[in-house]
Amino acid sequence: MSVAFKLAQFATFETERLFFRPFSYPDLDDFADIVLNHRVTRFIHPSYQNKQEAAELLIEAFMKEPLGKWAIVNQKTSTVIGAIRLENRDDRHKRVEISYFLSEEFWHQGFMSESLRALLNLCFKEFEIRVIDIIVHEENIASQALAEACGFKIKERFKGSDRYTHKMRRYTRLELQGEDYHYE
Repeated sequence: MSVAFKLAQFATFETERLFFRPFSYPDLDDFADIVLNHRVTRFIHPSYQNKQEAAELLIEAFMKEPLGKWAIVNQKTSTVIGAIRLENRDDRHKRVEISYFLSEEFWHQGFMSESLRALLNLCFKEFEIRVIDIIVHEENIASQALAEACGFKIKERFKGSDRYTHKMRRYTRLELQGEDYHYE
């Protein structure tokens, strides 16, 4: 069974406090509140200035090709509080990169840890992924700490061109192999 087929089977899933589902246009208000906050997006992409730019990001980056991209929804309030997605999927080598962001209002409450651990379980148990990478800006200490708390190990530090600004930045690549992951 292909990874794409399995991703389709898990288009939605949930944890104790969160529900994961594909984005839809009615999510725009919640999504815009998140991505218009520079503190949330400063390590991901350039600051967005208005709701129209946020709408274009929502459609192009999350809705256009929805497999492997989930809205993180707070079960108590039914609001979108973040996003988590699989990128740079290499089905042949069973390798993938995970990226994520969370509304500042929900930082330091365990929501992203809960999200990442849930997706790691799916990747290794259901999608049969062997290796997962997380690439963070070197100065994004919180994201690096989260990855390490979930079992990722630093594999390399490198300079590269930021995909949005094209400025040279320093990055850290963290890696987790399925054989090293301890399921929770």
